[in-house]
Amino acid sequence: MVKQVLHDTVHRSLATLPPDIIRIIIKLIEELDGFPIEKLRLISRNWNTMVLEHILYRRDHPPLESVRFHNCAAANIAVSLKLKDISHKHNFKVLCRGWNTSSLADSFYSPPLCLSRFRFSSREPCLLLFIICDCYIVMFFHHFVSLLLLLLPILSLANSWIDKNEEVLNNMTRLENIFIRCSSVNKLHIHYLNWRSMDAIRTTLKDVPIKNLIILQEKLDKHSRAIIEEMVRTHQIEKIILSIRKIETNSLYNFCAQVTETAHHVNIYERILRSDKIFGLPREFWDRKVLEMDNEFFSIQVMNGERLQMGCDAYLYGPHLLRLRIDASLYRKTNFPVD
Repeated sequence: MVKQVLHDTVHRSLATLPPDIIRIIIKLIEELDGFPIEKLRLISRNWNTMVLEHILYRRDHPPLESVRFHNCAAANIAVSLKLKDISHKHNFKVLCRGWNTSSLADSFYSPPLCLSRFRFSSREPCLLLFIICDCYIVMFFHHFVSLLLLLLPILSLANSWIDKNEEVLNNMTRLENIFIRCSSVNKLHIHYLNWRSMDAIRTTLKDVPIKNLIILQEKLDKHSRAIIEEMVRTHQIEKIILSIRKIETNSLYNFCAQVTETAHHVNIYERILRSDKIFGLPREFWDRKVLEMDNEFFSIQVMNGERLQMGCDAYLYGPHLLRLRIDASLYRKTNFPVD
């Protein structure tokens, strides 16, 4: 009885604190390792409002130096976060629970994460094959037992997809919370992911400001272009590094025009060991192409194959040779002078 009275008294006292005091307490509690401030929302309506305000107000959150998404085993995605300041590790410790940390404790590394609802596991093709065979038996032999047997793999398959959807939802929610709780990202790396995975990642980023976008990919198709263009607009990306094997020349101008509305610089690399051609076409073609693309909004240059310097990690997938450089900074300086 006494404990309950004390609990109610403390709860009422906390609930009636003024907003300025609540904000100070939230910031202090957030610095405690392992305590999720979301639990403070349960105290009262004012606390709920103040906690949500704190979470959504980006200037109060620490920046991330880099975030890297890359393909890993079984078509899953691995994520690594590098902090700009090691003192901010407590801000992400709860969100990255279960992830590995670097020896310097300035980085977090996720286990393989599933972000796709349409990816088959190793057993699901076998279940589908079993269903097809069973349907064949039912069709030609009309065995009642076969109908019952048909239900087993269907139920198993449905259960597997339900579990996968829950796993995907949990992973997406965790990533969303990470990006909500950071003020900005200096470098976002997306390495060798298909456009569906890129789109899933795009939705988790919310509206976090991103300075540099680095994408290593097989080809720049229409789906990837649309996602990159949307990301550049949403996150106010200033610089893009894009390394690919194939490019669609017919859509290159539109892509450059779209991204340079926001981005100042775009460097396009070709992932190839050595070649006198540029994306399979002679340099003369690209010289003519650049002249055709000449305009007052951005400049484009054909480059001489300078290598991309990104450390050892990038070279695991072969060299990246600079082919095209797009610059919109001069246009912006001319038309939008800084006071």
